[in-house]
Amino acid sequence: MALVLDGVDQYALYDVVTPVIPSGQDHSFFCIVKSSQTGSAATMYGIHSSGAGFKMVAMRRDGVDFFDGRYRPNTIEVLATSTGKVTSAYKRGLYVWDESAGEGTIYVDGESPVTASGSPNDASMRGLAIGCQFGAASFGSPGGFLQGSVAHPAYWEGVALTGADVTGLMDGTLKPDETSVAPTHYKPFVNDQTGGIGTDYTLFNSPTIDSEDPYAAGPTITGPDSTTEGSVTVQTGTLQNTITTQSLVYASNEIVQSIDSATATTLNYIARSGVSLATPFTTIAGIPFAATVAAAGITPYVVQQEADDGTNPPATRNITLNVEATHEVIQTMAGVANTNPDESIFGTTYVIVEDNHQARVPKVVDGVIFTWNDKGEFTTDKDQTVVFQYELFSPATGNWSAITLTVRGTSIIAVGMVTAMVSDMVSNMVEDM
Repeated sequence: MALVLDGVDQYALYDVVTPVIPSGQDHSFFCIVKSSQTGSAATMYGIHSSGAGFKMVAMRRDGVDFFDGRYRPNTIEVLATSTGKVTSAYKRGLYVWDESAGEGTIYVDGESPVTASGSPNDASMRGLAIGCQFGAASFGSPGGFLQGSVAHPAYWEGVALTGADVTGLMDGTLKPDETSVAPTHYKPFVNDQTGGIGTDYTLFNSPTIDSEDPYAAGPTITGPDSTTEGSVTVQTGTLQNTITTQSLVYASNEIVQSIDSATATTLNYIARSGVSLATPFTTIAGIPFAATVAAAGITPYVVQQEADDGTNPPATRNITLNVEATHEVIQTMAGVANTNPDESIFGTTYVIVEDNHQARVPKVVDGVIFTWNDKGEFTTDKDQTVVFQYELFSPATGNWSAITLTVRGTSIIAVGMVTAMVSDMVSNMVEDM
């Protein structure tokens, strides 16, 4: 349920020949956009002059993919650039021009609003356009084409939306035709242009209208950016109380999280990577961490939150998963790790080091402080024998495995797997006797 544009020459225009819409008044523009286009300035939605000079009140994406709101009636431009990026997932954008204050504010879901001030001159505008801007008279020389999808574009002439209307549009609880002041023009683009408010757009160069509707797309995720193993994670977004399965995902690995509580805008869960289930004789498919000790040349792992309501496609968002404060995570490369036996945790016969191999290791064991490097070597502050378990994440298998070590100083005395096997052999010998 969106207008799909190719970023080459496709756009939509509604030319309001009479009456001419003046720029010297309040305006509000809303739309829901997704785009995989990168590095290109493009216009999403706005009102334009029929004369030359790229005169507009519009929402755009700048050359580094951020939303901006632009008021440019003549040569003076008021520009408010949001911190929110256009992404391949739908994002809501709202640009409000307040004429009396001389301010334009750009809202992007999940981000703080940004306001810019100025004193623009009046210039009449009359064309509502989606996906382009114009550089010549009579809507000639269209350019700044958007590659992506625009859904539910709405325009309020003479209205600077505020309060509950802004909140409802941005959190998805209000559609444009449900605000306290009805929009002047609104087309949902539900398979075609049927419904909504106002005259249909003219579609240039055959853009398509698909059946995907952001308002029926289930929950969304807007945060957080990071969390820590074993900690309470407060996920933000919309329709959080409809989520039935909350997960952390890496590649094909999915660790289902236990949901503690949820409201419409937040969901709480305890972050779990699966590493706690690994033992010396049990491997577990799991989620890698952000490295705290990193070798040169590593590739950081991409982990996602995934929220599924059981009906719609799951919502996803990247998140940094940190290890708990009691541990380090070494991420090394095959050419960096020390594989000499007794010198490094990567030197045991049970480890074949791969690029981006991870090891989760303790900082302190029985009062002995460990210092680790990217080779898997360690030093301690006491010459004392200690035993501990550490875990390894293999990028080839996606599994966490565990090894128990006995160490003293900087030396590995025994590997737990071997010790366990010897104990079993001794036990069997005693039983045979």
